[in-house]
Amino acid sequence: MQSNCYHFVVDVAQLNGCNNTGLILRTWSAQDACGNVKTCTQLITIVDRTHRLSMSS
Repeated sequence: MQSNCYHFVVDVAQLNGCNNTGLILRTWSAQDACGNVKTCTQLITIVDRTHRLSMSS
């Protein structure tokens, strides 16, 4: 069995800060042998949840 489907993934990242926090907009696309295309978009939020150490003298 052979599949005549194609898929594509495109990422647009807007990461900043020391820990690369920010957003990734990921677009998924699939195309079948007849040329029908379906697209879905995923928004990924990256948050820094690490605890900062503070030391007093």
